Amino acid sequence: AVQYLKTIEALDQWEEVTSLGCHLLDIPLDPVYGKLLLYGCLLGCLDPILTICCSLSYRDPFLINTGLPGDKKPSNIRKKFAGDSQSDHRILLNVYQEWENAKDRRAWSRRNCVSHSTMEMISGMRSQVLSSLKENGFVRGPRGPSNQSADQSNMQQYNLYSNVWPVIKACLVAGLYPNIARFDPDSYQLRCAQESKVKIHHSSVVAHLNNKIKKGSGGADCPLPSEWLVYTEMTRVGRHAYIKGVTFVPPAIVAMLTGGAKLPASVWDAADRSSQANNAIQDSSDSEEEFSDVQDSVTINIDPWISFRMSFEDAQNLLQLRQKLSSIWLRRLGGGLPSGHLAGNNPQINREESDRQVLETVTDFIQMQDLVLFDQNSSRLSQLKSKASVNVGMGRESLEHDLNMIPPWHDQPALFFIVRPSPRSLSAVEAAKARGKISIWSFSPGVERKMLEVSNGKIIYVFFSVMSTQYIQGCASLTGEIVHEGSRVGQRIHWVAKQPVSMDNFTQMVDLRDYEGKDLIGISRDTATHILSTMNPTNQGQLEHGNVSSRGGIKQTYRR
Repeated sequence: AVQYLKTIEALDQWEEVTSLGCHLLDIPLDPVYGKLLLYGCLLGCLDPILTICCSLSYRDPFLINTGLPGDKKPSNIRKKFAGDSQSDHRILLNVYQEWENAKDRRAWSRRNCVSHSTMEMISGMRSQVLSSLKENGFVRGPRGPSNQSADQSNMQQYNLYSNVWPVIKACLVAGLYPNIARFDPDSYQLRCAQESKVKIHHSSVVAHLNNKIKKGSGGADCPLPSEWLVYTEMTRVGRHAYIKGVTFVPPAIVAMLTGGAKLPASVWDAADRSSQANNAIQDSSDSEEEFSDVQDSVTINIDPWISFRMSFEDAQNLLQLRQKLSSIWLRRLGGGLPSGHLAGNNPQINREESDRQVLETVTDFIQMQDLVLFDQNSSRLSQLKSKASVNVGMGRESLEHDLNMIPPWHDQPALFFIVRPSPRSLSAVEAAKARGKISIWSFSPGVERKMLEVSNGKIIYVFFSVMSTQYIQGCASLTGEIVHEGSRVGQRIHWVAKQPVSMDNFTQMVDLRDYEGKDLIGISRDTATHILSTMNPTNQGQLEHGNVSSRGGIKQTYRR
């Protein structure tokens, strides 16, 4: 269970609760469905995702009755609700929407072999979960039955794409990860990260595809709508593993929305991954392309199991878009406050407009990839391709800013403090900042002793806030090296950020008036990350951010 929470990033590698974990604690659903809900808020399809999550959390709404005529059997009714989507999740959504809109819900439930009491329970769960989202601040809007009309108007911003099935599927990919499976054309079977062979559960609307897989032979075309699919859960019967709750998804959406929000340095790898124990990803996949010259291609390693090979240009565009979306995701989890870096008189409005453009580009990309795979003749496809050619590369400056927001401590054990030198030390702080990225600071014996006593081998980051200023003058890490300069003895420090920022932005997290007279204040990792996001991080050796070469190749380096 702990490893699973780490995989979905509810816990970090030191088993501390992350910003996402804090939100999930306030949502009365399993963590996997809580994360799915938050992505529904982000991508503008909250209402359908809310329905799917509550349906999955409770129980199957269909009644088991084998004595009904053929067209009334649950399996045939499921096919009717699935339509041409070939998705178990679409069934749950369509069932609830039709039940909700029915004039006589009980009669409708009897006709469609659906449990009316189950649907009422799902409806109640929806209201409860939505209230929780509002209370923890991820969804903004009035609460209570007296504000229903105003609430309906406010909720429109979270449901811009509630009728766009490809965007809903993309949310399922992001929220249900790591529950991803793939068809392997070499062994002609379905695989997932945990099992080398899985089958689709007999209760699924696409269970008949098991027969196509079984009758096929290696090297033939893929018999499935897509090589990639997302599933709700896995069950085991004897030696066989079965996946339930299946939806087929485009490979590009898997590449963009699975894995961690901050991809590791191994995301780029020009060589093949033939040495891996799990050989589920092969170059023969239709989600990858063969190139005559290996120098023109790159392998994207999303996690130890999911990989994609594509051209440098395609990888460039996809990871840029992914980075932009991840930046918005992390900022919303942290409270969504503007960073203040963008030009203009109102940074918050500029940031919101930038986010809106990024999310619009992401949703257009999602729809385009879905149409390429499932409906290539659609007139909508040509419109999206034309629009995407303009939007995918937009805002390079914004991307560089988003990359700079990744803190240097994102992958290391660290402690964080606000150090408060005396008022007469302000000039000394400014002088230390003026010396360059590496400088020296003499802490008072008491402050230095307290920090070192609790460090326990962790890296220490300090935010300097001179008393009586109500400002943070800068942030630096301690290198652990004692330096002698003449009669002066001090710690060598490495500046992370030097841009002063007012403490008024953080009174909800740290109010210095509560620590009057104290020269050392311990703060959390999330608070430190939030403070740093409002400052200008210096481009130092500790953290080198990714950049794109002029020839279209990729150069991506991180602190190791």
